[in-house]
Amino acid sequence: MLFDQSPDEPMPLISLAGQKLYCEEDPAAAMPVINRAIEAAYRSSNFRRLALGTKARIALAQEEFSVVEDVLRRLLQLTHDKRGVDIAPERDFFDRLPPGLINETVARRFDHYSRRASRPASRRAD
Repeated sequence: MLFDQSPDEPMPLISLAGQKLYCEEDPAAAMPVINRAIEAAYRSSNFRRLALGTKARIALAQEEFSVVEDVLRRLLQLTHDKRGVDIAPERDFFDRLPPGLINETVARRFDHYSRRASRPASRRAD
């Protein structure tokens, strides 16, 4: 209902997808919800990282490692958009990936990106 009132606001759908994944333990039901949330997140420039991270967690629960790899690629492509808000980069879903199941170059790039993003700003000058 909240999403229908504000179709460019991704948070209601992100929350619903999380509920389907964590509370109802139904990742299959969560995936179409998070896909709609991602569309709204890109339209509004709000919570793109949060929506994509949720999708990665859902895909992990479904053992859809190619979907996780796609999410990592999309996260690597994101640029800062002053029009929107988001969370800091996360990597818990990356750390839970079984070794060797995604493209090695993507894994290496995401590892570097997420480690660099987690360092204090004063140490990012390299």
